Amino acid sequence: MALTPVCALAVAFVTWAGNAGQAQLAVTLAAQEAATAAAVCCDSPRPRDAAYDRSTARQLTAEAVIAARPSLDRLCTGGPQPAGPHGRWTAYTTEPADEPRIAVVTAHIVCTTDGAATPVRGLFGTRTVHGHGTHITTAPTTEGTP
Repeated sequence: MALTPVCALAVAFVTWAGNAGQAQLAVTLAAQEAATAAAVCCDSPRPRDAAYDRSTARQLTAEAVIAARPSLDRLCTGGPQPAGPHGRWTAYTTEPADEPRIAVVTAHIVCTTDGAATPVRGLFGTRTVHGHGTHITTAPTTEGTP
């Protein structure tokens, strides 16, 4: 009888640790998918158009990919949050080089998990996990613009 509470606590701890590990994997995978989608969606050469902003399109694409993962809403307290520079989902950098120019799209996600499947929430505290994904591609060019 004395071992029953200890065994229950051990099961709750294993569940909490498993959910924290699952949250880390889900956040990392979502960040990688968001980086790839943000790079692919917006890097085709297009003529200059005031109505089309590649940076905003990348952000919206990354946000849509991350929102399409319901496991993140279940695992993350308050849902996944952007962790990139200036509170953005993605960052885009180019390297000045000969043609083709290299572009790097990175996605950053932060998730605070509390082991939501444990019967007693808050028993083992929270854990913050970070997901980073990178996609390397060629930078888009438009006519007359490098």
